[in-house]
Amino acid sequence: MKTIGVTGAAGFLGSHLVARLQKERFLVREINRADFADMAVLAEKVAVCDDIVHFAGLSRHENGEYLYRTNLELGEKLVCAACRKAGNSPRLILASTTHIDRETPYHQAKRDLAALFRQSGKKSVELLMPNVFGANGKPFYNSVVSTFCRLCADGKTPERIDDVELALIYVDSLMDEIVEILCDGAISGRVRVADEYHVGLIGVWHLLTRLKCGATPANDFERDLAATLSGYLKNSR
Repeated sequence: MKTIGVTGAAGFLGSHLVARLQKERFLVREINRADFADMAVLAEKVAVCDDIVHFAGLSRHENGEYLYRTNLELGEKLVCAACRKAGNSPRLILASTTHIDRETPYHQAKRDLAALFRQSGKKSVELLMPNVFGANGKPFYNSVVSTFCRLCADGKTPERIDDVELALIYVDSLMDEIVEILCDGAISGRVRVADEYHVGLIGVWHLLTRLKCGATPANDFERDLAATLSGYLKNSR
């Protein structure tokens, strides 16, 4: 039975992966931000893992340099901890983005982390993910879908809705993809996760308002969006 480490285990994606791995009967080592403050603790957790999925980090911060340095330092500590393990060390799986080529501190950190993982000599996977939506996403942080769900549940409206198309994947579908990688220890290098849905942002908002009023979902995307909205509606009561 494989032991999987999950950094950022308390976050949106990390918590979903931990729940899925436990359901699939993997052994799970949750690695949260406090563990990175003590290299002995981090190394102890890393030492028992066959694979580590690295979600920990900042997605947004008003200080771009702080965001970049925080994300890079977390990755550097993880690689250092993995290098302490004698014999076979864990495969490192970096959660990254299909928008990897954008020129922002966040995307630069992801590019530099991928290079760091490759240069470490450890087997690694650079997982390029589309925008993810689903239950427990953090509004105004994880995704525009999370933000829209929170606003809709609270009876508010967005200040502005850009007429853009979103490439999305539902969080359960992403977890399916990650579990497949974890089951195949030979996978390494860059892996691009395919978009599951292409939807217009304006249409997403109008659909949410209809779902809130009791509309019946008509397809897979509407069912996934309704399931996402449901959690926000429960929390607003």
